[in-house]
Amino acid sequence: MTYLTDVAQERVETGHPVEWWFVHGRLQGKGFRRRYFMVSLFRVRVPGARRGPKPDVFAALISVFDPASGRQRVASLIDRRILGEFAAAPASFKLDPFCPAPVLDELRSYGLPREFEMPDTEPELTPSPFSCRWGDLIFTVKGDCLKLTFPEPGGRRKFRLRLKPQSPRLAVISEGEADQSMRIATWPRMQLQGSAGSVPVHGEAWFDHQYGSELWFRTRDSAPRALGWDWIGFNLNDGSSWVVLRRWDAATRTESHRSLIVRQADGTVFRPKSFAWTPVRWWKSTATRAEYPVEWHLEVPDLDTCLDFLPYSDNQEIRVFGSIRAIWEGAGIMQGTSRGKTVAGEARLEGQGYGYILGARDYLSQWAGPVDEELARLLPRQSDSSHLAAVTRGAAAGYEPSAYGNMLARPLWDLMDRDGKRWRGIFACLMLEAFGADSSVYRSVLFAWPELLHNASLIIDDLQDGSPTRRGAETIHLRYGTDVAVGAANTAYFLSLFPVLNHPRLTAKQKLALCTIYQRLMLCAHLGQSQDIFWTRHLTEDCLRDWMRDSMACHIRQMYLLKTAGPVEGLAEVTALIAGAKKRTRDAAMAFARAFGLAYQMIDDINDFSAPPRWGKQRGEDLAGGKVTYLIFRALELLPARDRNRLRTILCRPDLRLSPDIREEGIRLVMRSGACEKVRREARNLVEAAWQEYSRWVPPSAPKTELRLLWEGLLDFR
Repeated sequence: MTYLTDVAQERVETGHPVEWWFVHGRLQGKGFRRRYFMVSLFRVRVPGARRGPKPDVFAALISVFDPASGRQRVASLIDRRILGEFAAAPASFKLDPFCPAPVLDELRSYGLPREFEMPDTEPELTPSPFSCRWGDLIFTVKGDCLKLTFPEPGGRRKFRLRLKPQSPRLAVISEGEADQSMRIATWPRMQLQGSAGSVPVHGEAWFDHQYGSELWFRTRDSAPRALGWDWIGFNLNDGSSWVVLRRWDAATRTESHRSLIVRQADGTVFRPKSFAWTPVRWWKSTATRAEYPVEWHLEVPDLDTCLDFLPYSDNQEIRVFGSIRAIWEGAGIMQGTSRGKTVAGEARLEGQGYGYILGARDYLSQWAGPVDEELARLLPRQSDSSHLAAVTRGAAAGYEPSAYGNMLARPLWDLMDRDGKRWRGIFACLMLEAFGADSSVYRSVLFAWPELLHNASLIIDDLQDGSPTRRGAETIHLRYGTDVAVGAANTAYFLSLFPVLNHPRLTAKQKLALCTIYQRLMLCAHLGQSQDIFWTRHLTEDCLRDWMRDSMACHIRQMYLLKTAGPVEGLAEVTALIAGAKKRTRDAAMAFARAFGLAYQMIDDINDFSAPPRWGKQRGEDLAGGKVTYLIFRALELLPARDRNRLRTILCRPDLRLSPDIREEGIRLVMRSGACEKVRREARNLVEAAWQEYSRWVPPSAPKTELRLLWEGLLDFR
């Protein structure tokens, strides 16, 4: 039996702004082992576009998965006209309302990230019968079948396939249902024949045609929220075909819609209202940090069915252009029981919406787990004798793990668990990936080095400054004692280099270079700290007048460059060295990191005065501690004489600045001066100029875009 009219009548739904065609399947042949493929072609009507001959833009995804090796080859194609639309901010925000402004600016300024391909040719679409040609990608409805040609991602081979329906069209979501934002028509069973290069292949395929509005991707609210979905389609060996779909709010993960449709072997269609579809296991991508449910359990009491989806490989993630960033789109097996019989079949799972970055805090939280895993390997919360022996290269006997844990690990983890942002290790990983290197190989170095060094410096800084709180709790020296605090901090300083010295992929030359960088940045940080302490110890009104006449702004910035920016610059140098970057590229990366480190400290000065309680420090702590920060200096410059003299007096007299009421008066003077706005602009200008130079030498990529999102978010962090 054929289903000629079903496919032959397929046409482009020009009245709908969003449409796509989706084919996946399994193929194999003599001398060509089994592969799973997926091809999706997307058409989007540009909001506000004139109804000329080409009002639409296109994108396509292609994947070929080899279950024997677990390797998936992917290609993400972008219509060159999309860049033009994204360059026009109002139109682009309608096209992708969740695309952050920095991403748009990266596209406008530096071009398409390297993870995507831009064919030279434009797509050519014929509405009825449906046909699309886009370079080597060809979809054509011809007679009673669908013809599909596509290039193998990363290879020279072309797949030329002919797909013929073996069952009627199935309306998954049709007109009249509750969810009117999308229509989905499915041909779940198609016979496949064709060739992979010159090798004949055969197999089975699945074809979907979807069309509707942008409300499939977002809520109807005036301030819309992104929507995600999980979809699975499968054919069982009892002759039945199944589609399960659920949609959910990407921010809250609250489910808004679910449906199940089953066509039995005899053609009967069921839409059970009651069923359970729950994730069983999640997988976290090392490339995007998105976490996907990759194993699912389905129970349908009305059909006496229990099924489980198991992927052939966890890593079947595909990069997607725009704010979606990535999807999980992969092959697997569905198995279980139905009406007392054992059943199984090929399945494909799609998870969309897990890659959204919903703000700086959300992005940082995606990294927190991997960072802490590396820290725990190096510094276990509960040490044992074998770990201590490995660190010290001594015998396993004679250690007292509980003593080391209480004196060293416990205070360090106490501080690190207090909602630290962990941004330094993230910064290093993204910079290394932007150079084109695999950061996963070096994460023990890139995470442990900056996090241990930074937290150790916080313990010592708080001790030297006499600070009462850090990250919303007692400082470590107050909670555990000065002796424990110093010992824990010094241990962290030394332990930071342990992953470098023991890394199996670093050469002896690289290890020496990294150790040299570390020693230099440690010296710079201590020089900066000594300058900071000197100003606090010698702070008087007369000294402050003299310092201000002696270009103190320049000296404060130099202190910041040594103390705060130096470690960040060192991380950039480390990543450039590991990646083998050329000198001019390394210099640009280090200059950007130096500018960002300086700007970050300037913004931190502002947050000390204006941040809400969740910042974790006492408001005006710099003022209370007699710190001549860059912000306070600028405030003294900007205030009229009377207010300037009053702020100077408050800053220089401990009896005044430690009084809560008078400290609040000093805070009001700083805020009224306009220094916060001035310093914020100055900080941003520093980073933007350095980023432009960095971008001359580092080509656009997804990691570089995320690095941009990171520094933009941290400069705006509250």
